[in-house]
Amino acid sequence: MDTASTNLAALLHKLCVSLSPDPDGAYELAVSYLSSTSEKSRTNLDERLLCQKIQSRLTTMSTRDVDKFNECYTKLKSSFVLKQRVSIMALLLALSETPQQSESTQQLFPIPQLASISSIGFPGGASSSSKSTIGSVSWDSQGAPKNAGSNQSLSSNKTNMALMIPAKVNDNKCVRDAVLAATGVKTKGICTASRPMQMMYSRIAHLGFLHDRLKEFIDPNSGLMPQGLMGEGLVASIRDELTEYYRSVALLQSQ
Repeated sequence: MDTASTNLAALLHKLCVSLSPDPDGAYELAVSYLSSTSEKSRTNLDERLLCQKIQSRLTTMSTRDVDKFNECYTKLKSSFVLKQRVSIMALLLALSETPQQSESTQQLFPIPQLASISSIGFPGGASSSSKSTIGSVSWDSQGAPKNAGSNQSLSSNKTNMALMIPAKVNDNKCVRDAVLAATGVKTKGICTASRPMQMMYSRIAHLGFLHDRLKEFIDPNSGLMPQGLMGEGLVASIRDELTEYYRSVALLQSQ
């Protein structure tokens, strides 16, 4: 029996090594799942291991962060807002361990090249007005645009400030439309972002469709709302879930 247990443990660890970037942590989690007999005890064990892993990770950064985590975790345990506390903590930990690719942010309105101090006219000097140029449009000292004739254009070789459009503006618009689609709000534009972004938008739009069907199901005027005690309990449960759903969507909108 001991030999069989040893072989099973070795095979389990080998499986974790081949599948997980953190084989030791995955092995501990797998053992906790396989050895527990109660769903409640398993959840408590998972949460304890998860907290230990987060604390050990924060210890390498700052002791102050560990204290802040303990304070927030204590408040979280006494709150009933999150129903899947362990799953959300595990997700946040996994996201923090994912290597972030640094992307250079393009500047929307770069600082223009200012003219030298000698080109600025002072009262009593040789020049009676000062000029600043944005693109090919000249402005006098009173702030009025000076007519530049037919050559008044934003040519690349005659400008000292370029209006740079962010490369991901379409992706950001698609994400914003997807958040609205999650609540069944129809948008005018069509998502023309990358293929993964389009697939994500399609799934969330389907989620918004299901949201509309649920709202219709619990609407007394639709004629679809079930009757009786069991029906009332089902409707109350759906309304509670929709409340949590709206809270999550509001959080996404704020971000």
